[in-house]
Amino acid sequence: MKSNKFIILLLIFAFANVGEVFGQEDQKQDVVVFLKNGSQFEAKIVEWDPSQDMIKVEAFGNIIELRNSDIKKIVQSELQFGQSYNFKEEGYYYQIRANLITGNSGDRSSLQPGIGISAAAGKRFNRKLSLGVGVSFDEYIARTSENILSVFGEVSGYVSPDNLSLSYSLAAGYGFAFENEEVGLMDATGGFMVYPAVGFRWGQKHLKWTLDFGYKFQEANWLYESWGTISDQRILYRRLTIRTGVMF
Repeated sequence: MKSNKFIILLLIFAFANVGEVFGQEDQKQDVVVFLKNGSQFEAKIVEWDPSQDMIKVEAFGNIIELRNSDIKKIVQSELQFGQSYNFKEEGYYYQIRANLITGNSGDRSSLQPGIGISAAAGKRFNRKLSLGVGVSFDEYIARTSENILSVFGEVSGYVSPDNLSLSYSLAAGYGFAFENEEVGLMDATGGFMVYPAVGFRWGQKHLKWTLDFGYKFQEANWLYESWGTISDQRILYRRLTIRTGVMF
């Protein structure tokens, strides 16, 4: 009888430890949380006590408390076909983008396109609202000296809680122009810049890709001198711009 009790106690102890091991292992694994409101996201379980009405998970770079009554189900992420939504909706972000500036018709540019590059950083308050600052360098007509270095502020956001989402941005700032006497550009003055754009954001984990289309408005004044002739050109660039980049 004593031996039977000892075996029963040993089995209870063994099962308790096995349960604890599996519980710890589960906490180390990625899971996908499905909420009753229809949204889903990838997370790591931090604390889960079935006797309590609350579960703590790590998602989007933060610790989030969820009520069991709001959860539809939780499954291991490797059991999912496809990728779950895991975009970090709050926190700091950094972005690098390159853009193609389409050319305008006319004698000045003759449809000659331009190119540019920009970098920005900021704070993401939620999926729909981010505020940031950045700097860009644009050559509005390729292989010329009509180059402008701009500093700007930017508001941006994303529409839906999906890995592929519509996006928007609105940048505004001031551009600085540079003279180049070697090509007869004797004086250059920049001006205000405004750049609204709409597009897409997609990707997984901490690395996201962006693609958008917008119009770039930039003031500039160029003073050219050639063979004793002076040409003072005050320009407002209005250029359709295609931009792509990476965000982390």
